[in-house]
Amino acid sequence: MSALKDTLIDAGPCGIDPMVAGANIGFGVALIRSAAGVVKGTKDDNSGGVIGFSVQPANNVVLDYDGFYVASNKSGKPDVVRVARGGAKINALVIAKANTSIQDGDYLECAPLGNAASYIGVLNEAGSNAGETRVNTAVAQALEECTITSSSYKTPASNVAIGDSAITFTAQNLALLNLSEGDYIVLEDVNGNAMLNRVKSLTSTVITLELPSTVALTVSDSDLVYKVFQVKARVL
Repeated sequence: MSALKDTLIDAGPCGIDPMVAGANIGFGVALIRSAAGVVKGTKDDNSGGVIGFSVQPANNVVLDYDGFYVASNKSGKPDVVRVARGGAKINALVIAKANTSIQDGDYLECAPLGNAASYIGVLNEAGSNAGETRVNTAVAQALEECTITSSSYKTPASNVAIGDSAITFTAQNLALLNLSEGDYIVLEDVNGNAMLNRVKSLTSTVITLELPSTVALTVSDSDLVYKVFQVKARVL
C-alpha cells in the first residue's frame, strides 16, 4: 500500500471495534451490518445504518490480499476488520461521478455504485454534488481540499472479462487517471455491476489488478474505471 496514507488518523471517543468481514472490504470505506458482528461496505447513498469505517490492520498484522479484508482468506476464514466509529478522523475513500472536486467542509455520502450485490462503501460529495449542504445521508465531512474532476474516470481501450487480471487503456487516458501502484480503483459497468479493486502494478497503458475482476467492462458501453482518492474526513 505504498501509494496510500494510513487510514486511521484519530480513533476518536468511541475507539476501534473488531468486526468480521462479510465481503471484500478496502481500507477507508463506510460499513453496514450484514449479520451480528459482521460487516460489508455500503451500496449507495440510500444505505442506512452506517456503523463505522474500516481502517488498516494493527501493526504486524499481514492480510492475504494487500489492501483488503476478505470474507474468505487463504485459510478459508473471514478476516477481522478494524472499525472506526463516529467521531473518528480517517482518510476516507472518495470518488467523483461528475466533474466535481471536494472542498474543505464538504459533506460526503456513500457513492451510488453498482447493483444490489455491489457493496463497496466509497464516498462522494453529498446532495447531488452540493457537498456544502448537510443532508440526512451524509456520513462524513471532509477536512481538506481534494481535486478530482472528470479526468478521474475513464473507459478502457479494450474489453475486460470477468476473471481478468489486467485493464488496458490508451496512454493518454491512463496518464489522465494519474494512478500509482497501490491506489484503489472502482470498476463499474452499464448494467450496474461494480467492484473495488487496487492497482498491483502498471505500465503506461496497462493496470494489473490486485483482485481478479468480477465486472465485465465493455468499451462500446462506455463502462468506467474510477480513480479512488483518500480524503481526510470526520466520521459523523
